[in-house]
Amino acid sequence: MNLLSVVDISLSNFEMAIDDELTRGTHTVAIHLIENTEEGFPHNVHVARLESGVEVEEIVQ
Repeated sequence: MNLLSVVDISLSNFEMAIDDELTRGTHTVAIHLIENTEEGFPHNVHVARLESGVEVEEIVQ
């Protein structure tokens, strides 16, 4: 049985805040746009599924 957890991500200007630590497993992700960027550039959020044994630090730049 897969339990779903909800991960809230808030975007404000050039900052991104995640309400909890991301872990392996199945998650529902909610993106909240708090404040648009001052320069008018859109926000980007990338979601990836990690294979077993791959650590987040290996793919995040």
